[in-house]
Amino acid sequence: MTWFEIKYGGQTYLEDFTGADEKTLSGLGFHGYATKAEAEANPNSANIFTFAVISPILAGVPAGGAGGVETPTAVAQGAGTGPAVAGTAIGGAEDVIKWLSQGSLWVRVAEAAGGLLLLYVGLKASVTPAGQQVKTQGVSKTLKRTAEVMSA
Repeated sequence: MTWFEIKYGGQTYLEDFTGADEKTLSGLGFHGYATKAEAEANPNSANIFTFAVISPILAGVPAGGAGGVETPTAVAQGAGTGPAVAGTAIGGAEDVIKWLSQGSLWVRVAEAAGGLLLLYVGLKASVTPAGQQVKTQGVSKTLKRTAEVMSA
């Protein structure tokens, strides 16, 4: 038995797994521990993608069951908690959609795009193409007149 503590969506799942479930969790990068205390001291965190894969395991539905066939007891137990775990995954997706639908986010995106456009226009205008001479007649006349006034 290997203990895993997995945090996702404000919930903590602390369970011990064996067999295919243990291998699936380890293959996804979750670290298991020999004791419950070690697992509690070193929790794993899941993202929306890995949680979608492991939610049936956390719901009690074994990956393959005994001999590759799911036992009716395990399916019945998983059926009661599966919708709650799946609801957590859906809740995470709803949070992302809520964040994307905020008007202030898109105002900031538009401001950043406008700033980048102004930066591009400014840099484009300040670069002199090769072979083209910069006209500085007005500047040189002003410098000459300033030099005359200062020497007088």
